[in-house]
Amino acid sequence: RRLLLTLAAPLALLIAAPTAASAETYSVADFAKVRKFDAHVHVNVQDPAFLDQAVADNFEVLSINVDYPAFPSIDEQANAAHHFAKADPKHFHYATTFSMKGFGDAGWAERTNAHLDAEFDQGALAVKVWKNVGMVERDAKGQLIFIDDKGFDPVFDHLIARNIPLIAHQAEPRNCWLPIDEMTTKNDKLYFTAHPEYHMYLHPEMPSYETLMARRDAMVARHPKLRFVGAHMASLEWSVDAAAQF
Repeated sequence: RRLLLTLAAPLALLIAAPTAASAETYSVADFAKVRKFDAHVHVNVQDPAFLDQAVADNFEVLSINVDYPAFPSIDEQANAAHHFAKADPKHFHYATTFSMKGFGDAGWAERTNAHLDAEFDQGALAVKVWKNVGMVERDAKGQLIFIDDKGFDPVFDHLIARNIPLIAHQAEPRNCWLPIDEMTTKNDKLYFTAHPEYHMYLHPEMPSYETLMARRDAMVARHPKLRFVGAHMASLEWSVDAAAQF
């Protein structure tokens, strides 16, 4: 509501003074002329169609690799990213990721940092950590692994030392913890109907939304020098005020 009110004022000015405003606004004909940046896409295969379209539409893109089981493997995603970063570094940029396999074992952090360094050498600009941390991955005792687990500290400290941002997606929209008929957006209703495994309302044994946000915020507070990007409006899409405070 507040956002709509904020937008209403400039809109009223445009309506009141169309002649003055017309020279200062864009039309559909300007679409390909205006330089644009899409900061969250997933280019997972070496098919050039997507990037060709992005170039035609005057987009640069940040392709984000992620440890997501429905995507190609992390190595396959990396191969695609390397291909396009080399073929068209002007329009294609990417964020790398890392595997949770072996987390907690001796040497995991060192292996992960070596993997990330190799990716940075090939052009990766950031690192993505997905909601499998907090909602899927478990330790040797069967307990969920959260983003504030101290086992991540050597990796996050390494990112700080290299001045590399961390892009984190540590929850679903808050709608995920509501019944389908109480969700506030159609896309969430459709998604969680199709993916009940991620619909936390159906899984009360899983952490609450508030728990996941608290663990994420604790990690951020413990690493004040880490360049941190909360993906998907920091999972605070339900409140402009909460997002602004974060």
